Amino acid sequence: MNASHVLLAAGWMATALVPITTSAQAGTGTRPPAARTPTTTPKADTTRKTARPTATRVSRATSQRRIPVQKTESAAGTLERTRADSIAMAERIRRDSLDAVMRWRMDSTRMAERYRADSIEAAAAAALEAERLERMRRAEEARRDSLARLDSIAAAEDARQRDLARYRFGGQGWYMAFGGGAVIPTTDFDQIGYRSGFNVNLPIGWHPQGNLFGVRLDLVYNQFAGQNYAPPTADGSPILLDNPNPQVFSGTMNLTVDLPIHPLRNLGFYGLGGGGVYHFQGYGTTSALGGFLGNEVRNSTEATNKSSRTRFGAQAGLGLDWTVGTSSLYVESRFVTVWADRSNNARFREVFGQGRNDYLQWVPIVLGVKVR
Repeated sequence: MNASHVLLAAGWMATALVPITTSAQAGTGTRPPAARTPTTTPKADTTRKTARPTATRVSRATSQRRIPVQKTESAAGTLERTRADSIAMAERIRRDSLDAVMRWRMDSTRMAERYRADSIEAAAAAALEAERLERMRRAEEARRDSLARLDSIAAAEDARQRDLARYRFGGQGWYMAFGGGAVIPTTDFDQIGYRSGFNVNLPIGWHPQGNLFGVRLDLVYNQFAGQNYAPPTADGSPILLDNPNPQVFSGTMNLTVDLPIHPLRNLGFYGLGGGGVYHFQGYGTTSALGGFLGNEVRNSTEATNKSSRTRFGAQAGLGLDWTVGTSSLYVESRFVTVWADRSNNARFREVFGQGRNDYLQWVPIVLGVKVR
């Protein structure tokens, strides 16, 4: 039973008691029901038995008129008390109902507040649990990422070590090459009786993969083909110069540059340039090459004549690398200039004429193999 049901019952009882009170006040001369006064009947019978032999029987009417009045007053008091009791009961029921309603409201408010507090606490606990799970998930992801990175690093290092194991020089950019080809004299060198010969190259270099620049030492042997040469002398006297096959040993230090030209993935161009020393020998003291290097070709007994000389020179060129594994095939060509370092005196002009250069030039073409 809730509070609304209690209020309805209290109202119904108050409504039912009001007609009973009204009817009791209106019928004061009416005898109440026998059930209301069970103790008056034996008294009436006793009076009649004791009064029968005497002459006082004529006062019966007085007794009859007084008894109903007493009964009527007793019934009215009973009704009044009943009415007061009903009102008091209705009031108690109303108050009890109001108390029940208040208690119900307080209990409902308390339950709602407890439910709200429990909901807030549950939501906070759920949020904390969700945050804890999220932290655990992130920590697990970070751990997995760290393990994956470590695995990747380990795999990359293992691959690098395996790759380095393939290299002859540790894969640090060092290499050695061996090549050979033709060497072609140009300008004055070609005009004084010398023809193409051959060369042998032994480059030793350092150029790490991915670097733009590197360095290389070139050790080279060149040999040219000499022919007899009759220079146009200034005085018109005939002269024939015997030109043996000269040999040129050179050692040059060069800078190499990886050019950003790659027609294929393993095909690339490079440039180089540098300088060094060139040692001439086997050219003959009275040969045309000897005259260019400072000998007196008309006097074989000249004290200043030498059979070998060392000069400084420079070179620059281009090359093409075709990488196969840790090695590569290469082809390159350079333009070499060596300064003769001689005095352009009158005797030289008498033999070789005017307008001669004070340097010698040639072009080697090399095909070889690089080993890294």
